[in-house]
Amino acid sequence: MEIKPIRVGLLNDYIGDVLSRDGILSNVRVIGEIANLTEHSTGHSYFSLKDEDSTIKCFFSKFSKEDMKLSLEEGKSVIVEGNISVFKRGGYYSINVKSVEIEGLGDVNRQFELTKKKLMEEGLFDSIYKRDLPEFPNKIAVVTSPTGAAIEDILRTLSERNKAVDILIFPVLVQGKKAPEDIVFAIDFINENLSDEIDLIIVGRGGGSAEDLWAFNDENVARSIFNSKIPIISAVGHEIDVTIADMVADYRAATPTAAAVVAVPSKGNLLAILNQFRKRADDYFENYMDRGRYRLCVLREKVGGLSPENALKRGYGAILDEKRNLITSIENVKKDDLISVLMKDGELLVEIKQIKIK
Repeated sequence: MEIKPIRVGLLNDYIGDVLSRDGILSNVRVIGEIANLTEHSTGHSYFSLKDEDSTIKCFFSKFSKEDMKLSLEEGKSVIVEGNISVFKRGGYYSINVKSVEIEGLGDVNRQFELTKKKLMEEGLFDSIYKRDLPEFPNKIAVVTSPTGAAIEDILRTLSERNKAVDILIFPVLVQGKKAPEDIVFAIDFINENLSDEIDLIIVGRGGGSAEDLWAFNDENVARSIFNSKIPIISAVGHEIDVTIADMVADYRAATPTAAAVVAVPSKGNLLAILNQFRKRADDYFENYMDRGRYRLCVLREKVGGLSPENALKRGYGAILDEKRNLITSIENVKKDDLISVLMKDGELLVEIKQIKIK
């Protein structure tokens, strides 16, 4: 029996239909290395996934990429998930990619959750351990990479807000296997040697993939932050990136720039605060002077009431002996003594003729 020929397009349609109905090929997870990566102007990505034996083409639409936190890089070993489809025009099959993760990232995520659970149960995230940030720090330590956007953003923002604050930079690795050790050493060194000088520590880095930020999920880094005697602001990546360092720090800033904003008040805010203090001082001084003037008036009236002149005006007299000493008792005089009686409008000279005792 002669087989009836069919058109190429029909054959590719049939193959595509067979592949789409295959239970295994409709949802595959494939490990390989990214090669021939092309980022199209439409936002779609095209690349090959290869190992030592073979290669398969991959298509990753911009819509599937929207929630992806990692960046595609040539030579990176990844796990792609998707379905096998046929590209009719080219006559080849490829993986229609739904998601991409770094090879081994599943283990990494599990480690993240284990570390998070362990530290949470120990209470390292509890708010009762969060220290208040200093309102007016004089000296700030910045633990981050000496290169890159993060340190530039921090220094620029701190300078714009308050040039009077001293900044000490402690350069460390912020990604890679040695990064956690570097970060821990810097934090511990500051606490052991500079705790009397440093008022605040900023620990962080700029954005990156989950793999790039992993040092800030390290348990030793978290414990070093928790044990710090100096308040710490964690500023890792972007707002959507949340690390264990963020959870244990005294304050979590969304970005390095945000950390600098939180760390110091702006010159404008300081001037406003100073003006408030000045007004309070002026008001206090004015109230103090008013109270003083009132007390002075009261004392003047009291003193005036005790004045001999006022007593004389009220009809009283003052009796003086010959030496002009005030006589307050008949025991101070005797018969025939000459005494003076002061009145409001003059003085009487009197000779004592008789003394009567009560």
